[in-house]
Amino acid sequence: MTDNKAEAMGSLQKALSLEPALPGVQFRAALVYNHFGDVDHTLQSLHKATASGLPVSLLKDTPDFDPLRTNPRFQAILRGTK
Repeated sequence: MTDNKAEAMGSLQKALSLEPALPGVQFRAALVYNHFGDVDHTLQSLHKATASGLPVSLLKDTPDFDPLRTNPRFQAILRGTK
């Protein structure tokens, strides 16, 4: 992942327009949003990803999300609630 936000967001929007319901696409979206410090969109994408079948264990095992561990919305996603 690069720090070129415009390029990353362009690629992300293209992926989301092609396969918005795929859990893996939403998970990667969360990684991109998280990389650029967009907590709200990160959490929205994580919620969509897990609601679409992404295993919660993947969130727990991804160090990129360590700064979110104490966030109540992140905790709710881990519990399977909104």
